[in-house]
Amino acid sequence: MDIYMQQASEKLQSWFRKASKWQKDLFCTLWEGGEKDERILERTKNIIAQEYLGELYQIAAKDLFPNDLAFSENVKPPVMLKSISNIAGVGALSPQASLQFENGLTVVYGENGCGKSSYVRILKALENYANAERVLGNVFSEQSVSSKADVVFSTDGTDHTITWTKSCKTKYPIQIYDTIVAKQFVDKENEVVYEPKILAIITKMANIYEQLSLVFKDAMEKAKDNFSPLQIDVSTHPIIEEFNEISNVQKVEQFAKRYPWNNSLKTELQAIIESLAEQRPLEAAKALNAQKQIISKHERTILELLGLVNDSACGIYLKKRARQIETKRTQDAYVDDARKESILEYFGGDEWKGMWTQANAYTNLIGTAEEGIPTSKSGRCALCQQELDLSAQKRMRKFKAFVASNAITVAEKAYREFHAAVLLLQNKIENKIKINDIAESLESGMISADIKSVILQFYSEILDRCMWLLSYDEECPTTCPDVHTSSEITEEFKAILEQIDLKIIAYENVIENHNKQITRKNQLLAIKWSISNLATKKKMLLIQSILKECKTNMLTTLKKDLSRLLITDEYIRRFQNEMNILDDRGQIKVELVEATPKRGKTYHQISLRGAKAAGKHKNGEILSEGEFRVVSLAAFLADLSSWGRIVPFVFDDPITSLDQKYETRVATRLVQLSLERQVIVFTHRLAFAQLLNIETRNYNAAVEKKGNQEHASICNIQLRRFPLGCSEPPAFLKDVSLSKAIRQIRGNELPAIKRKQKEGDYVIADAMLKSLCSDFRKIIEQGICQDLLSGIVSRYGREISSLKLTRLYAMTQEDITLFHNMMSKYSCYEHSQPIETPLSLPDIEDLEADIDIMEKWAKDYEKRCEAEAHKARGTT
Repeated sequence: MDIYMQQASEKLQSWFRKASKWQKDLFCTLWEGGEKDERILERTKNIIAQEYLGELYQIAAKDLFPNDLAFSENVKPPVMLKSISNIAGVGALSPQASLQFENGLTVVYGENGCGKSSYVRILKALENYANAERVLGNVFSEQSVSSKADVVFSTDGTDHTITWTKSCKTKYPIQIYDTIVAKQFVDKENEVVYEPKILAIITKMANIYEQLSLVFKDAMEKAKDNFSPLQIDVSTHPIIEEFNEISNVQKVEQFAKRYPWNNSLKTELQAIIESLAEQRPLEAAKALNAQKQIISKHERTILELLGLVNDSACGIYLKKRARQIETKRTQDAYVDDARKESILEYFGGDEWKGMWTQANAYTNLIGTAEEGIPTSKSGRCALCQQELDLSAQKRMRKFKAFVASNAITVAEKAYREFHAAVLLLQNKIENKIKINDIAESLESGMISADIKSVILQFYSEILDRCMWLLSYDEECPTTCPDVHTSSEITEEFKAILEQIDLKIIAYENVIENHNKQITRKNQLLAIKWSISNLATKKKMLLIQSILKECKTNMLTTLKKDLSRLLITDEYIRRFQNEMNILDDRGQIKVELVEATPKRGKTYHQISLRGAKAAGKHKNGEILSEGEFRVVSLAAFLADLSSWGRIVPFVFDDPITSLDQKYETRVATRLVQLSLERQVIVFTHRLAFAQLLNIETRNYNAAVEKKGNQEHASICNIQLRRFPLGCSEPPAFLKDVSLSKAIRQIRGNELPAIKRKQKEGDYVIADAMLKSLCSDFRKIIEQGICQDLLSGIVSRYGREISSLKLTRLYAMTQEDITLFHNMMSKYSCYEHSQPIETPLSLPDIEDLEADIDIMEKWAKDYEKRCEAEAHKARGTT
């Protein structure tokens, strides 16, 4: 690592050590790559919210400086744009064939309105999706079609097809130079297009800083809106001023400790406000004392009644109820068993028991055979005086066991105890607690609605539990209702009475010192407002800290230092080299200087060298239109040649004002550039298209003399306009050679026409035949310049190839007559014809025969020209 790289590394690591957690994470995330800008922005925003605002996102921030950080990167594979096809919803484009781009130099030319600009708009949208809004459909069509196109890129020899739409948010590797870009480079500060990865990351960080700043500025405005209204007479209170002067989070905590806000102060404030509004505070104080007596009486009553249904009393009651149910069940079992022996109704009832007791008393007088059974010694029934048989004696003994059992006694005792508990609840609670009566009593005692609600709630809880206990049985579907404990009720009444005491004190203070109470009220209002807005104040201070960290000052300084070490001098050198190529005589007095960095971005400015009034005028106002174009192109190419990746360069014909000298230099530079990367030129000027072809030939002729040098290649594409759509690229017009154009027709056009005729689609076949006749006429016309005249002069060229003049000796009158006849025969298909004489198409066989004639002629004529050239050189 050289000294500049070492210094750059030290500056970067120094910045990283001082950076906050979210800044470190953002830097590391961008360095690692792989995340979309939208997701990185969201992640950073969430980390900030987690770090400063206490929001729970559970994101582990990256805070270790990357081990693999370096200031240079491997050059990525070159990119080539191969084709655009399946276009819909873009201007009036409706091509059936794809627009194919070759490696090296591709020239796309055609008349105005043939669709060049629409193709360029697609490419601009691919370069930057922000330009997609400029892509419009066919405004003259009633149908609305969504804009789309299939585009093929090649990266390191591998093709990738993407379907572009206006909703695509991906930037594709293309660089476009047009009039808009030209003005930006000359009149505006322009950021370096290529940067080492580390500088590109700082640029991205600056962009994200700016986006975060907008996000949190919006959050700041929303936080301000959360401030509650402040009374005018309190707005200048010292506590409010102290609140406004809070400048950091630590002071927020100190303020909260200095001015605590609790229920006691809240009640005091309310009491003071009410006392100040009271016209007769002495009578109000007496009324409050009377209310205290009423409330205290209800407290005692509630606590007394609670003792009957609290958890302890409830447990005792439920045990009595369970004992009563259990003993009743045992009693009923004995009765049911004894009744099985009885043959009479109402056995076991009170009447029957009375009879059994009296019968036993009678037998005790006369003496019994068995104690506890109403029979005589002789075994006679005390009632019917008849002898009892064995079954009757057995029944009597069962009756004796029934009567002697204590199940009935126990059951009766359990019932008496439970019944006493029921009567207690009925007499003390059910019959005494009348909610409506209590509510009316509280209202007549001027008890406030909130206190009345609390008291009625306690009564209702007690009554609800009482009614549940009274209705309880084993199959009860509900649970026991909740009630407040005695301590909870006591605390509640204590708070209520304390509030009333505070009000009484407030009334008394108003009587004693009215102004002092106003001062205290304002103080409490200031504390209340400040504390209620303290969380908002804290959030605003935290957002303010975030916004401070979102400023790009440090990034700007860092990038300026790194740029000076890594790229600035080299970039300026590249610009001067480009100017030397385009303006070899140094007539344009400009230079490239480093401008003041802004928001983490490095800029360079085209400046007039030696100007006495620099800065008062835009460069475009001083430079001529032609100089303006040359300077802007030099600045753009200085950027382009510095890219770490070789991407296609699209030149959208901004050379209108160039004179012949500068136009030639630009054409030469584009040919040279096509050896480094793919160059695509869109132009409506056929002269410039021809100039590119001439400069390509000149370059190749020059390198042939040096030997073993790479030749430049050029591909020409003419776009044509049709009535129902425009911009169909004819494949056979990509090369101006007569022989090659004819081979294209023979291989593509003729078979297609024959296929349509075979399918019976004669309408389309005739349209294709007419179009081919028109194109064949153009090929013949091109053949006059390129073949018959051996390219000595060209239709739009500026040069004369005098070395080829000897080839003209090969020309004969028969050659001239052939071209004349062919031009005459097929001109009717190129030019409009009278309506009264409809055009008659030739048979496909006649056209094919003419094509054969011209192809045979081209081969023969080339041989004759070569012979004449050898003869002139004195070679065989």
